[in-house]
Amino acid sequence: MKTDWELIRTLLNQAIDMCEKIDSLEVSPDDRPLSDGKATVFEYLTSSYIYPENTVLDIIRAKHQTGQDNPYIPETAKILLNVSAVCSNLIGVKDLDSPVQLNTNKAKSIRKMVNNLNDFYRDHAAQGIEAAVKHRNE
Repeated sequence: MKTDWELIRTLLNQAIDMCEKIDSLEVSPDDRPLSDGKATVFEYLTSSYIYPENTVLDIIRAKHQTGQDNPYIPETAKILLNVSAVCSNLIGVKDLDSPVQLNTNKAKSIRKMVNNLNDFYRDHAAQGIEAAVKHRNE
């Protein structure tokens, strides 16, 4: 399977950059009616999450029309979907470092949870998959 990871990386980076800009401007609900002469803040914000929803549907249709339907959701798509859910839950979190009690008996901070996930991808999952596939090719 060939995937244009640069296209995906560019889109994710653009979305992150835009969200970071909105956060740094401290945009609030009171700013929604403000306009740049083309659209209001509310219209830009709403379009920024509806446009990708519509694009998903358009891509699904395009894949169908070109015979590229997925018989299942690829694991890599599930990874991106769930990591984006983690990231979306980090937005607006002011205290990333206070330990919290989880289902386990260990207290962890939110930052530690995310760092553990980063470590898992970098130090375990990617290396393990690579090692397993390497044996397949021997």
